[in-house]
Amino acid sequence: MAGKKQVTDPVSPAHYKGDYVMRVIEDFNLDFCTGTAAKYILRAGSKEGNPEVQDLKKAVWYLSRKITQLEKAARQ
Repeated sequence: MAGKKQVTDPVSPAHYKGDYVMRVIEDFNLDFCTGTAAKYILRAGSKEGNPEVQDLKKAVWYLSRKITQLEKAARQ
């Protein structure tokens, strides 16, 4: 039907690729920042209306935050 938006699953939308991303995060025991960066890398470009570069920039932001945390901990 024209003009109607397709209803998606808010818990497991198509761009999450099933539970693959969650299993990678759990199997590698990733923390919040590295797990979130992995999520953005693995789904980059597959979320409708979200260009690949936007997801990759988000991944870089989370990795930069993790690096800052590690550097701060090393100074203490």
